[in-house]
Amino acid sequence: MATRRKRLPFGKIDEKKNGLFCASYMRTDGVRYSAPQPFQARAQAESFLINIRNKMSADDWEAPKSKQEQKLDSILFNNYDKQHLKERELRETSRGTYFDSFRNHIEPYF
Repeated sequence: MATRRKRLPFGKIDEKKNGLFCASYMRTDGVRYSAPQPFQARAQAESFLINIRNKMSADDWEAPKSKQEQKLDSILFNNYDKQHLKERELRETSRGTYFDSFRNHIEPYF
């Protein structure tokens, strides 16, 4: 629970009981976005909000990805499988057979 809250012309900063500052802002779509991490100082949180506002003004802002989207981006099945085949202890003939099977039967559907 926040102990103090300060509203700014753009966004808001909450001071938590542990002394960290959480910044958030609302886009015209009505969705509230939060900073990816809390800040040690109020000035850092304000700087974050100013930076976001400047990006929005310049049409250079993109909505942050959700944690689920970030996870999907970091692990693509295609990349995982190729890496898995490289790292696994297999005879070269087995590795080749598995790689060919993946390339011919699975990869076309991804």
